[in-house]
Amino acid sequence: MLISLVTFALVILLTATTTAQTHGHQHPDMSTFKPRRVPPVQVRFRGELKPDSSLARGLMEIEFTNRSSDTLADIRMFTGIPIVDPRDSTTMVEPPFVHLDSMLYRGVPLSENELAIDGQTITVTLPQPLEPGERAFFIMTFESQMDSDNGRDGVAYAGWYPRVAAYHEGRWYTPTSGMTDRAVPSFADFTVSVGVDSAWHLVHPGELVNHKEHYGLLPPAHDDSIYVDIVHQHQQSYAGMKYTPVFEHGKKTYFIRSHNTIDFNVFAQKGLLRDRAYVDSLTIEVCYPPELADVWAGVVAKDAARMVRRLQTRLGMFPLKHLRIAPSRIYRVQVFSRNLLLTLYDPMEPSLYLATLAHNLTPCWFSPGLSDSADQLPYQRGLEYYTTLNLIYDISGREGFSMIEGHESMWKSFDRNERITKHVEPWLRTVPRMLCGVEAQVGDSVLWDAIGSWSQDHRFELRTNEDLRAWLDSLPQLETATDSCAVSPVLHTLWEER
Repeated sequence: MLISLVTFALVILLTATTTAQTHGHQHPDMSTFKPRRVPPVQVRFRGELKPDSSLARGLMEIEFTNRSSDTLADIRMFTGIPIVDPRDSTTMVEPPFVHLDSMLYRGVPLSENELAIDGQTITVTLPQPLEPGERAFFIMTFESQMDSDNGRDGVAYAGWYPRVAAYHEGRWYTPTSGMTDRAVPSFADFTVSVGVDSAWHLVHPGELVNHKEHYGLLPPAHDDSIYVDIVHQHQQSYAGMKYTPVFEHGKKTYFIRSHNTIDFNVFAQKGLLRDRAYVDSLTIEVCYPPELADVWAGVVAKDAARMVRRLQTRLGMFPLKHLRIAPSRIYRVQVFSRNLLLTLYDPMEPSLYLATLAHNLTPCWFSPGLSDSADQLPYQRGLEYYTTLNLIYDISGREGFSMIEGHESMWKSFDRNERITKHVEPWLRTVPRMLCGVEAQVGDSVLWDAIGSWSQDHRFELRTNEDLRAWLDSLPQLETATDSCAVSPVLHTLWEER
């Protein structure tokens, strides 16, 4: 989905893993955690980013395990931007695009009949069918040219590499399988080594393995679980000792591991400062330029931490290990995964900022749904939005709903009539009203226990709208539910017919 933005934005990058991290404070009850699920895709990338020219290039190895019960005749991948076919030297493509230089399957170059490129989709017809449980191995080299006006102060590398599409119940979910905005990749583990000019800072999913090289020795964690420390990247001071990183030849390398990640998007910006906040096993890292320190320092991290703690009381432990946030002047970028969420931020409108931050944090507890379009996910999006309404109510009470009004004005400005009525209304109103009625019948704790269980049971699984509808149908008292609960007033007053 292409979203036009004219204000500052937050780029929230997340990585999924269930491994706990010690911060020197009380750990939560770990009974809700399960052993880490090994995803069907393993990705290894070695390359470089050149944000000054909005370029990325490198070599990627992909290992895909067929976890389905089907024998696969082909494997499909997709990007978020057009792919240039290396065999076509005549077509001129304007940025952004991915130029696929070469692609090997099990060490052998793919023949012309085995490799098909259509828009943003790569279809590999396998020399031999892939049986259930078997693994496929790909090696590819590529170069990505992002949009030159991606961002004046930074570059968002979104949809910049080929990733394996999700396969579910006999079909691949790709941009050319009938979808316009809901192509969803498979969950994957990433091992990344990426070089960049030392003037640039990368905001990325996952764990930075060579953290000391970039930031020096970190101070001991504070006992307060919503502690925020201000960390200046280029001149850091710990206990009176200053550390200024030095990178040979003006280059630095990020070694990153990211587990159970739905997408690996990266945001590059110069001269960032950092805040960190800890909430149980989660580390929240906020990166921003010095000119935003007056409005960002210590504020955004604390707001995010406060929301995470409230959501954890309803949905259980945050399913991710890291949450990263950065501002950007991006006005065009493709966003639909938990790894890069775009949240409007306007220092002059703090209520809008809080509402949009809440709206984008909530889906982190719910894996992306599979459908032919985002408009065909009313139950998924309705459940997420109902949770957002309750989060705003928990934080600000009835007064908080004025935040929602400002946030929803964005949707009103797109397609006021047909699209709103046909597609947006079900998840914006119908499903939340239904859940409100269930809550009134069975009680707050029963409903939220059920929602939390669904979230935890399917946190690293891709489910269809029908799966979620079946779960909703199983909720007690659904048929007799009435619209009466804490947040019901907003469902009657917001978005009145014009």
